[in-house]
Amino acid sequence: TTVEESEQTLHVPLLMVCLPELPAKAQAEVELVCATRRAATCLEVCTGPIVTETTSEGYDVSSLHNLDMPWNAGYDGTPSRTVSTESNSNISMSSVSRSMGSGCASMSTVMASCTSCPDAMNLDTEQVLSQMIDLAIKAAKKRDEDLTLFSIKDILNVRLYYTAASVSKLGATKANVQYLDDGSHLRSQLHSVLKLESAMYYHEKHGSSNTSNIPAYTVVPVLGMHLSSGEEKPQVENEGTPLLAMQVFMCDMLRTEAELWIRYNR
Repeated sequence: TTVEESEQTLHVPLLMVCLPELPAKAQAEVELVCATRRAATCLEVCTGPIVTETTSEGYDVSSLHNLDMPWNAGYDGTPSRTVSTESNSNISMSSVSRSMGSGCASMSTVMASCTSCPDAMNLDTEQVLSQMIDLAIKAAKKRDEDLTLFSIKDILNVRLYYTAASVSKLGATKANVQYLDDGSHLRSQLHSVLKLESAMYYHEKHGSSNTSNIPAYTVVPVLGMHLSSGEEKPQVENEGTPLLAMQVFMCDMLRTEAELWIRYNR
């Protein structure tokens, strides 16, 4: 979890998930997001500060009606569930990012955990997803930066992990896996939230709702998940039950090209 660079130990955040299936005879699978050698030699690659939040009450899905939203976005005009504010107040979120340059590229990982949820299905999932995306953008900065330079338009890909089954032990070497959700409703909710976030951004910046340009997204079912900052004294790990994990990859192509032109071989 650490690499030596400039005689300092840099901590790399890790998201660990338990997949229902792996390739034949594989014990584990490791996925790395790396910068090119050319970019890494002239642009600083670092881990950002840890940002934590609890769910807020500021998410308003009714504002969707004012933004010319196509109705084929998986959204029927009303919140998918009637929920209580007490349910969402028990959701805590932690986010940590790994960034290259100043506003050039960043990978933010967000974990949403439930500290005391008697019924997780009563949660307003759309609010949780929206705040996870906002927190991922907010966390995509260096430790010495006050504000992020990214926005929803810079997001290239969103990967959402969710617990798709309950696992119970059957003896020392066996486990019983009972699948609970195929993720179709969650996928529709994520699509709607990305449509809303994009429409709100373009409406605020340009006065029009360009809802056709949304990030790519993937929904991945897992049996369990855990987020670690890789530090000797962990600060990311949350108490409670992990509900959702999200990886958000952001890149400003123009800024990256300009920074490379200015700094490479200078």
